Amino acid sequence: MLVGGPVWQTDVSVLTLTYVGDRPGATIFLSALTQLGGWPLLSLTTLIATFLILIRKSNNDAVLLVFIIISGRFAVELQKFLVSRHRPDALDQLVAVHSASFPSGHAANATITYLAVALLAARGRPIAMIAAFLLAGVIGISRVALGVHWPSDVAGGWAFGIVWTFGLFLLTQKHETQPLLQR
Repeated sequence: MLVGGPVWQTDVSVLTLTYVGDRPGATIFLSALTQLGGWPLLSLTTLIATFLILIRKSNNDAVLLVFIIISGRFAVELQKFLVSRHRPDALDQLVAVHSASFPSGHAANATITYLAVALLAARGRPIAMIAAFLLAGVIGISRVALGVHWPSDVAGGWAFGIVWTFGLFLLTQKHETQPLLQR
């Protein structure tokens, strides 16, 4: 059984504590911030990163980037369909939503996209990795504060995004093996 949602007191408490519905300024800011994890901006990010990778003549990396992101998106939608968790309804949802709650698509897809871009377009540079995790983090938090996701939806999205991206990335890397004992 999946833990979380309206029957899990931690989810209810965190959602209630972080909800910004009574603060118009925070609502406007977080509504704009959450768009960084929306499919239109993530698609644009993917296109730009793919173009930059192709300029470097790293065709395999460009294909891998697109594959990680698109396959991850489909995997997130499949999970939403299979789990079919209802979104929070005790508080007003401050942005429009039309799908199931678990996992958070914004959290998962932002994690997948920004992390894949950091790994493949920015070649794993530390500042790019930090930026990817920070972006995914604030996007996920915005979803809870706007009342459209349970905290466990966001945590599930982040976890899936990390495992999916690193898993596919590592599976495709060529590893040189060295003997355990050098002679």
